[in-house]
Amino acid sequence: MKLIHGYARENIIRKQQQYKVQYDKLRPDPHYVINDRVLIRRHGLQNKLEPKFSITPQNIIRAQHPVYFVRDEITQAETQVHINDIRPIYIQK
Repeated sequence: MKLIHGYARENIIRKQQQYKVQYDKLRPDPHYVINDRVLIRRHGLQNKLEPKFSITPQNIIRAQHPVYFVRDEITQAETQVHINDIRPIYIQK
């Protein structure tokens, strides 16, 4: 029985590594630079119709990937944000 458990454990670990490699191939890993304009995810929404991201644009003031420090353009409030909570703003000219 211990032998079967050992084989099963090795198989699970091998499969987890294979799944991670496949997942990482398609996962986007954006990098932002200082002064990029972005929107920040809002947590703790009270209503499903509320916007999921900040209404006002934010500027990146310091980049330490995967954590970025942003400043609100209107209130000048600084916030530390993880890369998963950032969305870029695309401006058409």
